[in-house]
Amino acid sequence: WDTYRTAWAAYALFTPTLDGELLDGLIAHYKDNGWIPLWIAPGGAESMLGTSSDIIFADAYVKGVSFDYQTAYESMLKNAATVSSDTRNGGRVENATAVFTGYVTNSTNNGFSWTMEDYISDYCISVMAEKLGYSDEAYYYANRSKSYIQMYNSKLGFFMGKNAAGEWSSGSGYNPASWWGDYSETNGWTMSFATVYDGNGLANLYGGKEKFAEKLDAYFDNSLSAMKRVSGGGIHEMVEARELKMGQYQHSNQPSHAIPY
Repeated sequence: WDTYRTAWAAYALFTPTLDGELLDGLIAHYKDNGWIPLWIAPGGAESMLGTSSDIIFADAYVKGVSFDYQTAYESMLKNAATVSSDTRNGGRVENATAVFTGYVTNSTNNGFSWTMEDYISDYCISVMAEKLGYSDEAYYYANRSKSYIQMYNSKLGFFMGKNAAGEWSSGSGYNPASWWGDYSETNGWTMSFATVYDGNGLANLYGGKEKFAEKLDAYFDNSLSAMKRVSGGGIHEMVEARELKMGQYQHSNQPSHAIPY
């Protein structure tokens, strides 16, 4: 969560040999424990969310980094398709149901953020499967990654979580500037642009490229009215975002990192 969007991508570009050694270190966790943990510091821990190793492996593989990519791919499939009895060791939450419904419910804290991280991982599995010649798996996981469409509430114009019955988390009182709930360390505005792997699909969901541009402009609107946030308990990233004075953009926190690009 903290490093796949930034540090690992840089390792693959600038220090590919060392990157391969570090990746094999992640794979050693898998060989020893049966899972790659959600967080390695350096021991495995259950912290933050998403099986980010899926993304790290795929990114390195398409960039030509040398590592045990077959075992890495095996770990990726296990993350995506197997129920973990204890996510402190690794694996995705709610995989007994999310594989079929296409989402993590809002009964899990930050359920929509979990869901979106799973979509990104599924896309990365599809890319790696295609490169490895597993066309059926590539097709399946590419389709799974497009399930983000069902999490878009067209009446309110934002992505949000659902309960097990498929009902939206929030109704008419929804505030996209509010942190937490469905979202981990961010809000509905930032999660409007989380499908970094399918920009055209996202633009179409908003009504085309011009409407998409309007959404981006609104996100970066630094007027006082646009900058209003829900008060209450927060984290330092909320304060930093205010000081940045770029609307709802939160440069110091992970979910925002790809949006300007």
